[in-house]
Amino acid sequence: MDLGERVKRLDRLWVDQKDIPRRRQAVVSINGSVGSFFSAKWSEASRQLDEACAALRGEKISTSDAISLRFEPPVVEPKTKAKLRISWAYSPKEFRAVRIQVGGQSVSAIPGRTITIDVQPEIAVPELRAGGDAGVLVPITVDGSTRFTYLSVVKSYRPRLERLEESTKPEVLGLVDVLNKSLDPDHEDETDPSFVQLLGTAEIMEAGDLSSINELFTCSYGSTKFRVALPKGSRKGPMTVVIAYHGAGASQNMFFESYGGGMVANEALKRGWIFVAPTVRAGAYEDILKWLRERAKINVSRVVLMGHSMGGGAVFSEANKMSPKPDALVAFAPAAGVVPEGLKSIPLFLAVGKQEMGMIQSNVQRMSKSMAGSPSFELFEADPCEHLMIVADAARPAFTFLDRVLSRR
Repeated sequence: MDLGERVKRLDRLWVDQKDIPRRRQAVVSINGSVGSFFSAKWSEASRQLDEACAALRGEKISTSDAISLRFEPPVVEPKTKAKLRISWAYSPKEFRAVRIQVGGQSVSAIPGRTITIDVQPEIAVPELRAGGDAGVLVPITVDGSTRFTYLSVVKSYRPRLERLEESTKPEVLGLVDVLNKSLDPDHEDETDPSFVQLLGTAEIMEAGDLSSINELFTCSYGSTKFRVALPKGSRKGPMTVVIAYHGAGASQNMFFESYGGGMVANEALKRGWIFVAPTVRAGAYEDILKWLRERAKINVSRVVLMGHSMGGGAVFSEANKMSPKPDALVAFAPAAGVVPEGLKSIPLFLAVGKQEMGMIQSNVQRMSKSMAGSPSFELFEADPCEHLMIVADAARPAFTFLDRVLSRR
């Protein structure tokens, strides 16, 4: 969770900050964080992500940046107190207390010590006094700066969950599983979904069908777990689907919440396309296409495979097995060494950052040379950019490429 929140913050700042010197400074820390992550140095990775965020803002990292805030559990009944957990993602260089104010009370957070305080949501967010289910951003002052932490306020949420547990619909049961896990004090994930939104979606699907649903936070079908966004409006005609594979150590939520702040999913939806991100596994595309056709009743006409890092490598291995082949491929800094011969006739967009790791940089250049002369190939190089931010920088050029090559198919 500490890493996930920081990556999302970094993605938003990166997209908004066009100043090249600040980006170059941030790249150093981002590269360090990627190395720390793959060395399982989680606290160090969090600190380096905070350093990158500070560089993009033109600031220095502060003691308060190390603080993590979350409500546990992330949902409460109306007019009851919520428990706010205040912890530290890493040990700050400056050891000092940090003042935290929320809902009319004030506490001091000491580095290395986790504390939990009771917060009355209606005091922190007066709009909640009107009653009814709500998802709110609770303002919390940390060292004089305001942060916001999400909380759901839902009436009778446990009895409602218990009723949904009797469902026979896999889409409903997938959401129920996520909701139950979020109530488990020992469960921790990299993202904190809106309890009130997921519960409402599950209840709508249990009462009807999928036709009114535009996004499923999670769905399990066959052996694959995935997250899917469907365009609004009619879905009766032939449709394009983008299946996006995340990088190592990530999850299906990356393409919706990180990678440019959900930019990739938004670009697909703007075009009226379906966007699906699975937990990476061999043959995931088979379960996804089957679900779209059999459960969502969608006529899938064109398929695009997309991926980052490990997921970029999966693009080539999965496409090689597909029959018929996908209509286009997009690989951001892929963990792959060659473009298989059987895929060289398929449109390919390949992206890499100038400050990418040496091995991936070399592999991409070798793949690019093997595709030289193909009218349906494009290499995109971003500068300054490294392994983690390449999706944010290359997403829009990738969709411009897809617009061009898919118009011919």
